Amino acid sequence: MFNLLILLNDSGTIPDTLVPRAENRTFFLTGLFAISLVLIAIARISNYKALGTVINAFFSGGPIQQLLKENMRIGSLSSILLIINYLIVTFICVYLMLNRTFGLTANTSLLFASIVPVGFTIFEIMGMAMASFITGEGKTMEPAFQTSWVGFEFIGLPLSVLALIWIMNPSLNALCLVVFSILIGTRVLQRITKSSILILNKGVAWYYIFLYLCTLEILPLIVAYYCVQMSFRPLI
Repeated sequence: MFNLLILLNDSGTIPDTLVPRAENRTFFLTGLFAISLVLIAIARISNYKALGTVINAFFSGGPIQQLLKENMRIGSLSSILLIINYLIVTFICVYLMLNRTFGLTANTSLLFASIVPVGFTIFEIMGMAMASFITGEGKTMEPAFQTSWVGFEFIGLPLSVLALIWIMNPSLNALCLVVFSILIGTRVLQRITKSSILILNKGVAWYYIFLYLCTLEILPLIVAYYCVQMSFRPLI
């Protein structure tokens, strides 16, 4: 009522409709972030070694099979919850990047934010699965699978912090985008470097790794980029 009186004093007329303030999905994103915190907490309660194991495995320079076997198996509840946390916080960051930083519409941002985390995860796992099938070296590729999986679990932790800062501080869009790019780039570089070293140590020739990177990592990303650019340009 008080606001209405002020409006009457300023303009002398009553507006036909109430115009909402800047449309945003802050509450929705905050709710998703709260879910991610709950998942991390449950993972920690389920296995008190979970977070420490993920951090140690990510920064370990050698094989992590024994470390995971003793402390947190990949198929365990804690492991799965950390993967879900990664997908949620990546969704948040991708949405904020597209909507706030690049100015895409909310619906378009939601579409891409829903596709990118899941699609990128499936793409990475399927690439290694195809390499294992083609070469028949399933055991040899196992360290690469483990490195990739742990990388998802680990990077979800700093992304959770970044997501909170990004949601609450729209003025830091540019800085958050840089940090997001650095985190994702670091994780990809760590995965490729560590997996390559571990596979080379198992006797795989370096040119097989080179062919894998070109055909199952780089080429599909280039094709996907151009397909998305051509298909969704009208929406953007």
